[in-house]
Amino acid sequence: MICSKIPNTFFEGIQTLDISLSDHSLNQLNHYLCLLLETNKKFNLTATKEPNEAWQRHILNSLILVRFLGDGEKVIDIGSGGGLPGIPLAIVRPDLTMTLLEATKKKLNFLKQL
Repeated sequence: MICSKIPNTFFEGIQTLDISLSDHSLNQLNHYLCLLLETNKKFNLTATKEPNEAWQRHILNSLILVRFLGDGEKVIDIGSGGGLPGIPLAIVRPDLTMTLLEATKKKLNFLKQL
């Protein structure tokens, strides 16, 4: 599932952050973003609706946290909403134990689907 081409600005951003992503991780991030934007059409999960902006605002901004997390850490994403930053972090750092915490039912149901 590809909802859009990954913008060059995203690749420039991860290069600036010195983050290396496998093709598998990129595909998973893309799939997650597609699900987020598609579900967002039915239930308001995020104000961002345009894929290129979502790559920057949601995925890249979530990945900024990678450099602050040590190997195998336990992380809780409180008020996870549509899964940000928890899901992108879990995709690129499978060594983390990620817990998502969300109180809003529609957002929680989306997270359960993921």
